[in-house]
Amino acid sequence: FAHAVLCGAAGFLLCASGDSTLHALYGGWREAGARVSPDHAVAVYALGALGAALLGACVACVLGLLGDTLTATLQHVQAKATRTYAELEEERLAAEQEAEAADDKAEDFSSDEEENPEIYNPMKLPLGWDGRPIPFWLYKLHGLNREFKCEVCGDYSYYGPRAYERHFSEWRHRDALSRFGIKYSQAYFGVTTIAEAQQLHAALQSRSKEGWDAENMEQLEDRDGNVYSKKVYADLVRQGIIQT
Repeated sequence: FAHAVLCGAAGFLLCASGDSTLHALYGGWREAGARVSPDHAVAVYALGALGAALLGACVACVLGLLGDTLTATLQHVQAKATRTYAELEEERLAAEQEAEAADDKAEDFSSDEEENPEIYNPMKLPLGWDGRPIPFWLYKLHGLNREFKCEVCGDYSYYGPRAYERHFSEWRHRDALSRFGIKYSQAYFGVTTIAEAQQLHAALQSRSKEGWDAENMEQLEDRDGNVYSKKVYADLVRQGIIQT
């Protein structure tokens, strides 16, 4: 069995190296194995000696193939062994700084890609808090496909009923009304044209000049939903026609 194993190993190294020494040892080994019986003590001794010689030749072959690598490794180890602690620490810090610089460069490149992504938005949907288009179902739910223009705001467009209703109390609408000498109040809610705003303003000014007549202007409602002026309502209550 030992003879077969050594023969196989020798044949493999022989093909890999092409060394003449291995050729000679391998040939002698095969001849010795052929001449002497494996059961004889002399044969065992001969095979052991040839095996040792073959292993030595194999080691020499490996050293020849890896000579440059082993020499460089040995020089590196010797140079490192002769360095002081300060030199080793300086080398370690330099390696760490180089690694950190490489990581920072990779992070900068990654952040640039994240800051300037190519967003696919063919429907021109509004962007959400994350800078990406909002889902289409949410776009339809809030009525953002509906456009509302306000002449008072300089024909500014508002998308969706919520934004349109909210803009009446915001700075743009208030500032635009103030340019026409109108102070915003709840009475101007829903007024989007300049002419309508000016007409309403004139009507409110005229009413304020006439003063407030509670008897004729104040209205009250009975249980059935009928609306009367305060004076008429009081007369009907006194007569018992309606009940409060």
